[in-house]
Amino acid sequence: MVTERYSVAFLGFTVEQYSEEDIADIWEASADKVFMETGMDVNGEIFTSYYVGQRTKNSDRLAFLIESIRNPIRARDKLEYQKAYNMVSQDVRHLLGNPPMRLTIEDIQTFYFEKD
Repeated sequence: MVTERYSVAFLGFTVEQYSEEDIADIWEASADKVFMETGMDVNGEIFTSYYVGQRTKNSDRLAFLIESIRNPIRARDKLEYQKAYNMVSQDVRHLLGNPPMRLTIEDIQTFYFEKD
């Protein structure tokens, strides 16, 4: 199936500020709120990485990446899903104190296999 991969990176944290579990709890609360408003389920996978560059300090290099793939069977409307994803991402960003954020959308081909 042709669909999209959405990824949002929240940048510039220290290891003391948040864990993956903290980010998961914040994302889930925001996604639940958006689901109640729109009916769109915006789930995702969380990855932790280190962000490096001229503007980073040694202590604030931690980045959290949340990746979602729209299931075109369950979320048929691409624009509505993108709107819901943006709502969740912006809410999470606000709750994290408005850190630098990068949002990427890629067209991909994927295959879903439901549980038998």
